[in-house]
Amino acid sequence: MAVTREEVEEMLFEQKHGLEAKMEADVRSCFAQNLKRVQEETSRLTGMLSNMLREAAEEAARVEDLLQKLLEERGKLPNGVHDPGERNGSDEVCTLFRNVKYVGDSCSGPSSLPVFD
Repeated sequence: MAVTREEVEEMLFEQKHGLEAKMEADVRSCFAQNLKRVQEETSRLTGMLSNMLREAAEEAARVEDLLQKLLEERGKLPNGVHDPGERNGSDEVCTLFRNVKYVGDSCSGPSSLPVFD
């Protein structure tokens, strides 16, 4: 039995459409799966971000409360009055900064940190 050219073309046409339909179905399935994964990840990230923002807001509220308490305490302190023997903390910070800044500088003499002595 001989197969005509038209029959071969018809078979090829049917195979072509079958493959196109299968490829389209595969692409749609892949797209749907990827879209679902993206939506799940988006939902997860949204939840994480929401929790982080809530925690940051709570921390900011705690910091504001602490700042308010510190400002109230500062208002209770007399200006410029220190107990006998009390050292001014800013002097220590300046000394520490100056010593750290010049440690290892050959022009400044021996490298030492008297603050830590």
